[in-house]
Amino acid sequence: MTEQLFEHALNFGVAGLMGVLWTWERMFSRQRERQLTEAHERMMFERAEVSVLTDLLERNTRAVIRFDETQRGLRRLIEQMLTAQGHRPVDTPRPTTQSDPAGDILHRAESEP
Repeated sequence: MTEQLFEHALNFGVAGLMGVLWTWERMFSRQRERQLTEAHERMMFERAEVSVLTDLLERNTRAVIRFDETQRGLRRLIEQMLTAQGHRPVDTPRPTTQSDPAGDILHRAESEP
């Protein structure tokens, strides 16, 4: 098709050549616009996926912190019950957890023996 277009353009001289150049420019411009649109759509889809993963990570972190706090509370309760019954609680080193008010873990350190 390009050869035929070029031959027809030669029949029309400079005006035909300019017409062919304009047609090529429009064709490549539409192709580039299509590529940009597809790239933008992929980026928006990936952004949504990252947003979902970030939200999931934050919720899982909060759940793990709540679980840890619950386990610590149960341990304290069991230790109090054992102490009330005259048993001596077992002293074991426990990891310490510090968290901010929003529930995100800032620091976790293991107690050293």
